[in-house]
Amino acid sequence: MKKAKLLTASLLTALTMTMAPVTALAFGLPFANQAQTEESYTFKSGLTEIKMGDEAAAVIAALGQTTKAVFETDSCAYQGKDKVYTYKDFEVSTFPKDGKECISALVITGANVTTPEGISIGSKASDVTKIYGASDGKYGIYRYDKGHSELTFYTDAAGSVEEIEYIYKQ
Repeated sequence: MKKAKLLTASLLTALTMTMAPVTALAFGLPFANQAQTEESYTFKSGLTEIKMGDEAAAVIAALGQTTKAVFETDSCAYQGKDKVYTYKDFEVSTFPKDGKECISALVITGANVTTPEGISIGSKASDVTKIYGASDGKYGIYRYDKGHSELTFYTDAAGSVEEIEYIYKQ
C-alpha cells in the first residue's frame, strides 16, 4: 500500500512538472526559466532601437560619431561616470550600473527626427494627445508612462512641441 501511494505521488509530481510550462503559456504567465520582457517607450535612429535602461555599448557604437565631445560627470547615484552623447538632433544620456553603461535618457532637440509614432519638434499638442492619449498638459508638459520608461513632450505657449524626452525609471 505504501509503495502504491509513493508511486502515485511520484507520478502526480512528474505530471504537474510536465504541465507547468504548458499551463503557464496557456495563461500568458512566465515560467521559471522564461525571461520577462517589459514594454517601454523606445526611440529609433535609422535601424538602431534605443530602449531606456538597456546597455549602451551597442547603441553608442551603432550611432557612430558624436557632434560634440562626450560630456562626463561623476554619477550622484552610482559608482562611475554619467555621460551625455550629442548627435545631430538628439542626445543620449547614460549611467554606470554593475560595470556597464546603460541608457538613462534621450532628448530630441531637432526637427529632423520623430518618435516612432510620428511626433517631432513642431508637432501640435493636439497631435500628441491623439497618438498617446489624454494628459493634463499642465504647464505645457505632456507626460506618459510605460513600464520603466517615461515619455515627455514639452510645448511652447502656442502649443507646439519644442522638446521630447525619454527617461528610464527604476
